[in-house]
Amino acid sequence: MQAALDVDREGRVTQVEFVDKLAVPDVIRQRARKVASGWRFQPPMKDGKAVSGRTYAGVQACVVPVAEDLDVSIAFGGNGPASFHVTPNKPRSMALPIDVLQERGITRLQGKITYVVGVGGRATLESATLDEPALQAQFGEMWKRDQREIIRYSRYLPEMVDGVAIPTRLEFTSILQWTQDMDSVRDDARRADEQSDACRTLRGEDGERIASDSPFKRTEG
Repeated sequence: MQAALDVDREGRVTQVEFVDKLAVPDVIRQRARKVASGWRFQPPMKDGKAVSGRTYAGVQACVVPVAEDLDVSIAFGGNGPASFHVTPNKPRSMALPIDVLQERGITRLQGKITYVVGVGGRATLESATLDEPALQAQFGEMWKRDQREIIRYSRYLPEMVDGVAIPTRLEFTSILQWTQDMDSVRDDARRADEQSDACRTLRGEDGERIASDSPFKRTEG
């Protein structure tokens, strides 16, 4: 889930508003809203003073059947601008030669990308580099083109500081995977869900955070 968090000058969350269109049961939304309301942030600064603002947080939920009840865990999934994919009217074909990669037994590519979300809700790609040096040397430019195309058809809600939209730089790991075995895709998705911070919380494991230069730094909660 994606939630808009209004943060006051003391770093307290004063309002939680979900901005995604996921079909999530109200009881989960209510639990998530309650947990997110308890999060605390280092507030943004303007002219040397703390001010209020708005950031957007990923909110993970893990629901596990327990006897005749459900055990629900809510976890922080990083913060920054909210993002939404827009389906293009005439999608472009991928630059990466998937058939060539498949012939070489490669069904998955992974790399780091950095982009900046502007105040108007569009993003600009700064860099996109494959983790494997040999693949980067041969397919790096095509990987970068495809990542730029993905960002081109994404829209964002920028963070706000003192009522004014601000640009935010984001960094994350991008994974591209292809296969004709849909059962395998579903199994991978299930395993990824099970490794979410929310499910780690149910197992008592520590989670990871998303890297960004957001002026809203979570401190507790």
